[in-house]
Amino acid sequence: AVTRFAGAGYVELGRVQGTFEAYDELGVPGSNAEELSGIAIVRFSCPRWFGNCVSTTRIARKERQKSGKVILAVVVDTSMVAFFDETALHHYKREWTRKLPYRVFVTGCCATVRRQLQTAGIAELLGQPGDSLVQLHSAVRLAEAHVQSERSAELAMKDPDVTIEPDDIQPEMRSRRASNVDVSPPPTGSRQLQSDRFMPERPSMSSDRLS
Repeated sequence: AVTRFAGAGYVELGRVQGTFEAYDELGVPGSNAEELSGIAIVRFSCPRWFGNCVSTTRIARKERQKSGKVILAVVVDTSMVAFFDETALHHYKREWTRKLPYRVFVTGCCATVRRQLQTAGIAELLGQPGDSLVQLHSAVRLAEAHVQSERSAELAMKDPDVTIEPDDIQPEMRSRRASNVDVSPPPTGSRQLQSDRFMPERPSMSSDRLS
């Protein structure tokens, strides 16, 4: 009965199209949000207590498995959570830090929740920078970096000769590297050295020829 009353207890978020840091609920009227590849963003809808923490985890995992999507990172937004009770802290410490096919990032924490996560040792086990516990976008960026790292490692295992470039490398730079063109700036004086290299030798004018 408690599980039925508690409900799922979360909504799924995505990044609003055409923006960089705006997020909204997925699949609701008026939302222009879209999913991020390899990442699930979930927002808890109320405080975490013994009546909802287990059911929320079970429902979320069942829906994730049913979707068939490969999820490598889960961002948990706690901006609607005022507190965790002792049962919820014990539950999430076990669930968020055990070996899973994805990594969990927690964010949107108010001062009370941050203190609770730190006291319970959860924050230390998660190993996130302090700002990512507060700012959703910071946590999403960490998740994106994790997904890229996992995919690069997987691809390297399949084909050791393939190199994955970071996202911040410009496309034209990638194409130049792919064609083995040296894009580094020439050393000082190299232009003069090259011109001297291809300059034809001038015949020496000895004193005998001038006489």
